[in-house]
Amino acid sequence: MPKTAVLVAYLLGLPLLSYGQAPAATPPDSATLPAPRVYVGLGLYISEYQPLSFDATRYAERLLPVQLTVGYQLRPRWAVQGSAAYSGYQSGYSQPASYPTPLPDVFTEFVLTSSRRNLSVAGLGRYTLTRKAARRLQADALGGATLVKQWFISGNYSDAPNGAGVYYLTGYTHRQVVGVLLTAGAALRYRLVPRLDATFEGTANVDLRGNFSGLSSSLALGLRYGFGKMQ
Repeated sequence: MPKTAVLVAYLLGLPLLSYGQAPAATPPDSATLPAPRVYVGLGLYISEYQPLSFDATRYAERLLPVQLTVGYQLRPRWAVQGSAAYSGYQSGYSQPASYPTPLPDVFTEFVLTSSRRNLSVAGLGRYTLTRKAARRLQADALGGATLVKQWFISGNYSDAPNGAGVYYLTGYTHRQVVGVLLTAGAALRYRLVPRLDATFEGTANVDLRGNFSGLSSSLALGLRYGFGKMQ
């Protein structure tokens, strides 16, 4: 009888023993939840130096400002990223111009081309403000520097007398402006599916060289995809 009682007590105590040995469950947070180590992003970029609007009377063709971003996750809440945004505007128009030639009523063509190119390159640190990495919506703080470069190019061309169709460069202008900006701002990320986020970034910029306006802002809206896992 005592042996039977000991056996029954042992069987009844197994669930309690296994429960006591099981580790306590902890809610996932940014310190324990694996996250992509490398991420890339592509989106639309808007700033004072790369606006969506442009002078339609001067520039007939344009390339919208597109930004490419590559980032590396140093720790669950710390990351560094680099991005580059490029846009351009171009136009050209022609008009007949009369040249004195032996033949009457012979016209040649005069062509004026004008273009503008914009490049913004930023190096930023990113700190995640949201403590729970399992949440779909994440908020980040951004800080770093941005290099801005603009090119302005115009050229005058005219064809050979008597309408030969061969154009010669008769005038050329090239000017560029470079600025170094101190950049700080915030970002929002919304997880659409695993590894893919919709992103929004807004920053304020202060020109350190005086080539641009003292204070400006920039916005970026796009998608971000993550690769790999945290170690």
